[in-house]
Amino acid sequence: MSDKTPMFSVSQYTTYPLTFEQDVELYQKLGVEGIEVCEEKLSSDPVEAREQLKILAESGLKVTSVQPRVLSLFPHNMDTESDPRTPEDRMKRYRQTIDLFSECFPDQNIALVTGGGKAPDFNFRLAHKIAREFYPPLADYAAQRGVRLMFEPLSPILMNAFTFITTLDEAVKLVEDVGRENFGLAVDVWHIWRERGVAERLAQLGEMIFGVHVCDWRARHAFMKPSRPFSITAPGS
Repeated sequence: MSDKTPMFSVSQYTTYPLTFEQDVELYQKLGVEGIEVCEEKLSSDPVEAREQLKILAESGLKVTSVQPRVLSLFPHNMDTESDPRTPEDRMKRYRQTIDLFSECFPDQNIALVTGGGKAPDFNFRLAHKIAREFYPPLADYAAQRGVRLMFEPLSPILMNAFTFITTLDEAVKLVEDVGRENFGLAVDVWHIWRERGVAERLAQLGEMIFGVHVCDWRARHAFMKPSRPFSITAPGS
């Protein structure tokens, strides 16, 4: 993280019903300095997407991280029919996202989120093997373009729906096995707050953590229903 990178930014998933342009306008009015871009909010037309990112660049908001349109190695339950299915095609699409943001925001050390997706045919051993084959060259590709990657472990309730890695230890082991300085962790409080001794463990991980997502957990809410950030602390905290 550079000295100019804000310590706090707002993800566009937080204001999901708004358009990309409305997000930029709102964040400016609120005095927010940083933004996590959700590529899903950009136009699918490459020329129009670059025009939208030009608006963002001229707004004064700092891009701290990116949620790619296709961010996981394997498919997940929110993929569309048009999304690529194989790891090869998905990582090819991910490289396009790397190219887009490295060209529109050069030399800014932006971090892109990545995740596991569903293990193919519930074969977790194969999923881990493939992850260790695909992520090193992807990280090298990103490094050549001044971009970082951060892997996000998800809550166990999302196993077999969105991910095959649901613990902090598994994610750390993946990062260690990939062995690239620009491949680290994205830690989301919503996903990892249950883990034993999590505060102490996070402190030990230090610079392996490239980004942190902060929100609350409301057990009474329906699955995946968004809640107001910072309104309730997690049980036991």
